[in-house]
Amino acid sequence: MRTAGPLATALLLGGPALALDLAVPGDISFRETSPLAVHYLAIGPVEQGAVPVTPREGPHTRLIWGVDTYDSSTALLSQFREQIQNDGFEVEFSCATQSCGGYDFRFGIEVEPAPTMFVDLSDFHYLTATNTTDDAVLSLLVSRAGTGYMVQMDVIGGAEAAPDLTVTKSTRIDASGIGATLRADGVAILDDVVFDTGSASLAATKFTSLEALAQHLAAAPGDAVALVGHTDAEGDLEPNVLLSEARAEAVRQYLITKLGVSEDQVAARGIGFLAPRASNLTSEGRAQNRRVEVILTETAR
Repeated sequence: MRTAGPLATALLLGGPALALDLAVPGDISFRETSPLAVHYLAIGPVEQGAVPVTPREGPHTRLIWGVDTYDSSTALLSQFREQIQNDGFEVEFSCATQSCGGYDFRFGIEVEPAPTMFVDLSDFHYLTATNTTDDAVLSLLVSRAGTGYMVQMDVIGGAEAAPDLTVTKSTRIDASGIGATLRADGVAILDDVVFDTGSASLAATKFTSLEALAQHLAAAPGDAVALVGHTDAEGDLEPNVLLSEARAEAVRQYLITKLGVSEDQVAARGIGFLAPRASNLTSEGRAQNRRVEVILTETAR
């Protein structure tokens, strides 16, 4: 992943209209500003093969950066969602991969071409948000990129002043937003829960994502989730379905016995290799496919 080197203590752009402070766990690799531009923001998932968009005109800033390590793309988006909400933005639209529209969505929105911005068609998140006080909007695209992640943010200020955008480098890793992600997207990938080929044994003794999930379920006793196990495509379907369910059950037991989650709040299922997130033709892709996802099945509103 190419970057432009370490980020300075702070990067300050623009004028007085919008004050947005962003802590970035990575290095800025691309920056472009324009005193006047038109940016098209997605306002919904793909409909009849097209992405519904709305144009926004004004001073425009685009930032792209890479993140070498993080819990998951879901957790990464949750960190930024929390930051922009703290700065007065209200999320208008949010989606993840298939709920966005997959391939059609990716190629229906404004994205810098690779390698400046890489988008994994099996693992990306998108949101748009509005700050009515400062007359500003933004879009945020987060995607897995190989073993890391890439982020593109577009900020459009009001008609007369460019965004006042302060970016500082942060190494914070935070999966505490998993509850908000489940409420918004319905699904989250437990990326730090990994398995060897053919194994249902957990490869570590502590998992940030599971601790965050347990905290959310304790705070929201009306929520229930299903853990869905997945495998790579080595072997036949039937034994892989059994293996994937064993993986989900291993995670379920960890949540119950080690983290105190109620049995009534968590179920375990497996679907083998029927829903890959990456190609099974490479060892890296097979490793990504050996995973457990969490799906929100019930919630007390």
